[in-house]
Amino acid sequence: MGSLKLSLEAGAPKRLELTWGLFWKNFEVRFDGRPIGSAPDAAALKAGVEFRLPDGSALQVKLKQTLSVLRDGVPVPGSDGDPEQQMRSAGNLLYFLAALNGVLGVLGMVLTNDVLEQLGMGFGAVLFGAMLGVLGVFTHRRTRWAPAVAIGLYVLDSLLTFIDAAEAGTRPTGGLLMRAFIIFTLYRAFKASGTPAPSAQGGPGVSPQM
Repeated sequence: MGSLKLSLEAGAPKRLELTWGLFWKNFEVRFDGRPIGSAPDAAALKAGVEFRLPDGSALQVKLKQTLSVLRDGVPVPGSDGDPEQQMRSAGNLLYFLAALNGVLGVLGMVLTNDVLEQLGMGFGAVLFGAMLGVLGVFTHRRTRWAPAVAIGLYVLDSLLTFIDAAEAGTRPTGGLLMRAFIIFTLYRAFKASGTPAPSAQGGPGVSPQM
């Protein structure tokens, strides 16, 4: 089971609720607790479904890599396509990576551990974590250069990891997949940084009486 509560406008109450079962079955949309539409399964969501909100605006839902929720073609605030949400997600990811590198780096400096040594955890990891933390702050502030710099760092880190693995005769598949996810998340934030937030784009409101 899954659920998602959203506001139609930034800062407004979360009156829109999406719920679904295992493998996206029995997808339902409710507004103020009242059902306004449903979809039977993932196939229907991948094709895209549209529901009419009480104010007459159209709510478009489509399952891509993630769930896209649009209102009259504009991402709903807090949904996956919302530029603000994408920036927050990237910033939070950078905070997590900063903390992870910092903790492992400190452990690498104070402990004698072969695994940490092989991973290169030490002062360099602490410094890298500090850089990621700063980039996380500026990503949250919607600065365009912060996710771009973070992408550059992880692309470079991935190339160096691949070269080291090739010289050692190993395949760092898992590590590269994780880096690919990080770079993808940062790239979405970079694109979002140049896009106005839904609240700034305007659009019809839903009156409290509806």
